[in-house]
Amino acid sequence: MITGVKMKAEAMLSLDYIAGLFDGEGSVVVRFKKDKRYKAGYQLMLKVTLPQKSKELLEKVRDTLNMGKLYYHRRDELRYLEIYNIND
Repeated sequence: MITGVKMKAEAMLSLDYIAGLFDGEGSVVVRFKKDKRYKAGYQLMLKVTLPQKSKELLEKVRDTLNMGKLYYHRRDELRYLEIYNIND
């Protein structure tokens, strides 16, 4: 179970299936952005990305997890589900 994630009751994909997709195709990017508003002087940014050609599959993942936004990149003709925070 993913802690802090509120799944929809009518979840269409199992978390095991989504974990397998992410294991094969996904990535996690950690970035430090200079920002004086933060005590350490940096903001920690975490991005979880899952690229796919199938828009429908990414929509099912997004709807199952109840988070994330879909993007399309013409350059590589792939769609991406990106999650920056749980409220996305």
